[in-house]
Amino acid sequence: QAPTLSYMLFVHRNKLRSRDKGFTQKLSLTQSKLYITDTLISEKKKDLFVQRGLDDLATLNREQLFCNYLEKKVKHMLAWKEMSPEERMQIKQAVLAIRKGMESQDNQEQNCAKRQKLDDGSELWKTERVQHTIPDEQCCEMT
Repeated sequence: QAPTLSYMLFVHRNKLRSRDKGFTQKLSLTQSKLYITDTLISEKKKDLFVQRGLDDLATLNREQLFCNYLEKKVKHMLAWKEMSPEERMQIKQAVLAIRKGMESQDNQEQNCAKRQKLDDGSELWKTERVQHTIPDEQCCEMT
């Protein structure tokens, strides 16, 4: 027998109040969030067949995507728990290497954009300076 939605909301609120941030706490929070979302989606589907509102359909699709995200998150968390410490370390190192590569690429792109702006600005500055240093013919005639 599945627990009721109101009971699951009560349990979920109590888990949120807890200060424990361990793995089991995060996993149980995600699982309860998944259950609540899935229950609400199924209830909304029943109502949708009666009302047939497009706004409700868009909301339902968004909630279904969120539910799929939560399912994947639970699977990843359980897979992470089953890994050996060496496998976890390898994954962490690979992620750090990827992030450093992406950051260096972003930095190179930003530096390139800054250089381009400086180059464009310096050309503008040179042309303005040249224009201002050319003597005006009217000014020379007056003197």
